[in-house]
Amino acid sequence: MQAAIYCRASTEEQTVAHQLSACPDEITRRGWTVAAEFSDEGISGSTTSRPALDAMLVGVRAGRYDAVVAAAGDRLGRSTIHVLQLESELRASGVALVLLRGGTDTSTPAGIAMFQMLAVFAELECATIRARIKSALAHKRAQGVKLGAPKRLDDAEIRRLKAATPDLSIREIAARCRCSNSAVARVLSM
Repeated sequence: MQAAIYCRASTEEQTVAHQLSACPDEITRRGWTVAAEFSDEGISGSTTSRPALDAMLVGVRAGRYDAVVAAAGDRLGRSTIHVLQLESELRASGVALVLLRGGTDTSTPAGIAMFQMLAVFAELECATIRARIKSALAHKRAQGVKLGAPKRLDDAEIRRLKAATPDLSIREIAARCRCSNSAVARVLSM
């Protein structure tokens, strides 16, 4: 049997390396062959169209794979509807879905039921994380913390301060402009 591996990491700081290393072991254990590896890095699971996922589905539709192996259901997506549609498309194409975490295999009725429950919990986890972040941001705003990106460095203001008061040090200018010493040094060296 030919198996495709699908991995996803939500942020650029995360990596799919641990997912990629675990999946071939399971494929080999089952006596299958790794036909292809697909990885989406830095893409949220709530995004339904992802380059590697879309490419994998092209192969599924072309009949290139007998199975898709992923580390966990939440790597496929965070929307219950999307994940269930994905599994349904795989099943309609005769492709089994194997999830390492939980040992789920959708080639069996019990595996399909387990997968559907995992999809619900993945969406719940995503919604819970979103609610916590929203609550934390509201709390910060209530405390008067200014949120968002810092104000853009005004190069002209730095130059004006230095021209008006030549004896100001880089550190003093940085404190007045609320920026780093290196940013002030960079502007003044231009």
